[in-house]
Amino acid sequence: MGGWGSLNRASPALRPPARLSSEACTVQGWQNSDWHSDNATRQSLFWEQRQFQDRFVALWTAFAERYRGNTTIAGYNVMNEPASNSPRGRFSDNHRPRWDAINGVYRRVVEAIRTVDPDHIIFLEGDYYSRLFTGFEAPFAANLVYSSHNYNQRGRPGLVRTPGRRTARGRDRAVGNALPLGPAPGAAGSGRLGGARKR
Repeated sequence: MGGWGSLNRASPALRPPARLSSEACTVQGWQNSDWHSDNATRQSLFWEQRQFQDRFVALWTAFAERYRGNTTIAGYNVMNEPASNSPRGRFSDNHRPRWDAINGVYRRVVEAIRTVDPDHIIFLEGDYYSRLFTGFEAPFAANLVYSSHNYNQRGRPGLVRTPGRRTARGRDRAVGNALPLGPAPGAAGSGRLGGARKR
């Protein structure tokens, strides 16, 4: 059994502090032209065809209606690794984001989710495989998280500064690479969902 049945079986099996975050790894019409969005065609049709965007918004609205108030669900990651301007073929570092397109789709899906579920976190990944954010609109709703994926190569000078000391074998991970993340979603005092409400 797929769909709701699989999710319904998984969520009761988790006990606090465990939480699920739902993610759309592939969307109708494909949000990028690569294999990990179940795309064998190497074409991304999502950004050009409104019918696919409508189905995407309808799916997340249905998901939010079904799981609003469910404290096992930490949040909704609405789209994995979008690439708004790579309609055909493999990606390249010459990608030029279509900020109007990605901002418009994100605003539309967030507004639809918020009409039925004001509480869950909504994760928005950056354009071009979750790496670019410069053209994103400022946060426009409560409980939004901008999520990135780091595909920079470690150890190549000038690309990324990583914490720790440089050694002959790379970076010393024992030095300063932990980031404070704050309380887990839904933990007491962390906000509205599943914990004490902040006043």
